[in-house]
Amino acid sequence: MTHCPACLSTDTESLFVVSAEEAAQLQVIREGPHRERHDALVSLIRKKWQGDQCEMRTCRSCGFGFASPFVAGDAEFYNLAYPTVRYREAKWEFDKTLNVLRTLDTRDTTALDIAAGHGAFLDLCIPEIFSTESVTATEFSDESVRVLRDKGYTALRADVRSPELRAEQRRFDFIFLFQVIEHMDDLDGLFMSLAELSKPGASIFIAVPNVRWISYREATGSLWDLPPTHIGRWTPEAFRAVASRHGLSLKAYEIEPFSAKAFIRQDLIFSHFARAMKRGSFANRARSLKSKTFRLLVETIETVTLASIRLGPLASGIRQRDWMGGAALWVRMENGAG
Repeated sequence: MTHCPACLSTDTESLFVVSAEEAAQLQVIREGPHRERHDALVSLIRKKWQGDQCEMRTCRSCGFGFASPFVAGDAEFYNLAYPTVRYREAKWEFDKTLNVLRTLDTRDTTALDIAAGHGAFLDLCIPEIFSTESVTATEFSDESVRVLRDKGYTALRADVRSPELRAEQRRFDFIFLFQVIEHMDDLDGLFMSLAELSKPGASIFIAVPNVRWISYREATGSLWDLPPTHIGRWTPEAFRAVASRHGLSLKAYEIEPFSAKAFIRQDLIFSHFARAMKRGSFANRARSLKSKTFRLLVETIETVTLASIRLGPLASGIRQRDWMGGAALWVRMENGAG
């Protein structure tokens, strides 16, 4: 694919090419105790790409970055790459969305949280914003579905584009997608479903990684953002383009404010992961240790010891803080062209 999946422009250019081995090494290093899982990932990625390589491209018109082939990871991929998942309980986009919801009349309304994890955002909404009975959540993980149901939420193990959700058309006043659509393909199918599931005038809140942080990491030798984990790099212009094709309008967007503490912490951790991908490096050997406790100790020492090599990039990023912003891009859309 060389045309942009967001705005459909053919004015796109190549960023880089990644192999299936490199993509798998990002998730599960071959030198560690899980070589079989690594090899299974390589095989699965090659099958999904129908070849050994995937290209990342960017659109000159709307700024959307996309994988070519534009193919998302499925449940099998995520079970191999992330057999256990830890969900953050607090996120800037949660607070940003809650502040908007508090200005609206949410009585007798319904909400859908797509890829809700263990319900961290929904827990913040109950009972102030919504009642438990008014909320529906979707998740792929059996464990997450169980946790959500134990909390009293209606939880479905379903893709938002699946026939299972068609019976819910025009039901929801609010839809939430936090840090999920950068993982998703079939954008027209996705935004068509959002339009069909939401009532006229409904609000749709989305958060994605801030592409400027990704650009910084890749330009300074830190961790690359590779498919098939993330296959889309979103901009406000890309949201506006794809949403308008489905009767949705972009009402507001905001980049998370810059935090030096969060920026430095993420940079040091991600640069360690980047070093760990290189076979034979100290970081690679540290990450290969079988004992989780000992591995975390050695990795922490390695990260702190080599922090000095990131001083230049860190200083550059901090100088550009007004342009860079924080780690997330937040978007509010409404059903109904505006």
